Amino acid sequence: MKMSAIAFVFAALMTTFSAIAKEKPATESNLLKNGQFENLNDRGGAENWTKSQHAGVRAYRFDVVEDQAHGGKRSLNLRRLKQQVWGMTEQQLPVTADMVGKTVEFEVWVRSEKVGKKGFVIWLSASSGSLLLQSVKSDRIGGDHDWTRYALHLEIPEFTTRLAVAVTLEDEGAIWIDDASLRVADPVR
Repeated sequence: MKMSAIAFVFAALMTTFSAIAKEKPATESNLLKNGQFENLNDRGGAENWTKSQHAGVRAYRFDVVEDQAHGGKRSLNLRRLKQQVWGMTEQQLPVTADMVGKTVEFEVWVRSEKVGKKGFVIWLSASSGSLLLQSVKSDRIGGDHDWTRYALHLEIPEFTTRLAVAVTLEDEGAIWIDDASLRVADPVR
């Protein structure tokens, strides 16, 4: 009886240590909220994500859908309804002083269908108030693509108070966005 109790305790400890070893360090945690688009706001949209378009009458549709997801149960679908320059979903977040000088990675999975030549673009920017300090963006991506991982890197400049990540659709067609994350690539001091 004593031996089986010891074996049980040993197995429980090994399981605990194994689970702890698989956890990601705090520096790899996702800084974005609702990057898998699982949480909805009061209007049924993606919680913590804003949506906008260039101007004029509604030309883009933004829907959280369950029929196309890379991970989890939902993704965000952007679809152009009428000709318009761009439609965009974005999330902004504050920067703490200990993040300045560090590199962040914005990773997002995107699926596209019948997207025109102007394509869709992934964005990552650093600002101080209304002043844009630095930004990086992907090339324009058009056509039909199954779920594909895209990633951008940016070193956070001095005086940065806010980071923003965005995906814009700049032509006809539709895109689905899922599993978005923003992580500090360098350990925070």
